[in-house]
Amino acid sequence: MFESDFAKTEYIAKDNVVFHVWKKEAHFDDYRDPVKASLELLREHKDSIFIVDARNGFEDVKEDVEWGFTYFLPELK
Repeated sequence: MFESDFAKTEYIAKDNVVFHVWKKEAHFDDYRDPVKASLELLREHKDSIFIVDARNGFEDVKEDVEWGFTYFLPELK
């Protein structure tokens, strides 16, 4: 499990789900650290489902979008 002021990520065993909830707007490390924590849980729990609650979503800054395409999405795959 990971929790910060910006996000919470947890594994729900009964559903084999990694559940990531954004609490408020985050950028740079405040954005990336929770995402990395989700990736770690996904690696630990093979074939789990990734669910993101982005109701408190926001527009990413350019650097975070680039990071998402160059790091996060390839790792998620």
